[in-house]
Amino acid sequence: MKNKWPVIATIVAIMILSPIFIYVISLGMQYLFHKFDLPIIADTKIWITFIGSIIGGTITMAVLYFTLYNESKKKEEEKNLNFMPILKGELLDTYADLSGAITKIDVGNCINEYGKIKWLLRNTSHNYCNDVEFGTSVTYTFINDEKIPLNLVEHCIGIQIFNVEISQKVSIAEGKCHKYLTNIHIDTKEDGGFYFGTNARIEHHIPFFSYDIFKKQKYEAEYIIDIIINVDINGKLIFFIENENTVYIDNL
Repeated sequence: MKNKWPVIATIVAIMILSPIFIYVISLGMQYLFHKFDLPIIADTKIWITFIGSIIGGTITMAVLYFTLYNESKKKEEEKNLNFMPILKGELLDTYADLSGAITKIDVGNCINEYGKIKWLLRNTSHNYCNDVEFGTSVTYTFINDEKIPLNLVEHCIGIQIFNVEISQKVSIAEGKCHKYLTNIHIDTKEDGGFYFGTNARIEHHIPFFSYDIFKKQKYEAEYIIDIIINVDINGKLIFFIENENTVYIDNL
């Protein structure tokens, strides 16, 4: 049990405080009977037993309620997992080098123009996926292992990267996929732009949301693309995939 210590602490506190609580109530009732000259129906022992049974019944009902609540919550979570669609991002237009160890990505001509990074979301589950929508993408850029602030990436380094054609909601059936494009633009004429020996890493985060077949449960995930950009002696940019991963966050 993950959170057993708070439960144990509560039980111990109840065991310690209950006798004190019962004793205080019994004294209070005796005081009221004498204060207002009320007839004493029973002696102190009977009242303590009666009050104790009420407190014990209340505790039993509370434990039963929380047990049923936790069971209901657990069943709801299991139901959400059973109907949860799982989308996985995949880069397209990739190929390995001669050794087969490094995977390159072909983005086309992105020097002073817009190149295309092609990728897709594939439904790898056995559940239907409704209304895939995207949040605001975030890009982190590292030049020669130095993290460049976001507000300087476009103006000083000359990198632009943004997603296109993802505003429309789509549904993806079991085993199916939907393709997307990300534009990348590199301006080598900017001050501090790319030159031979430059090593850059672009970490592009694409958050997206999806729903189950009933459109009741919302799921949050993020497709992350890490691309290494090297500049060869001829000034040509070479793109290598460092990592791509789809991470699911807590269910909403």
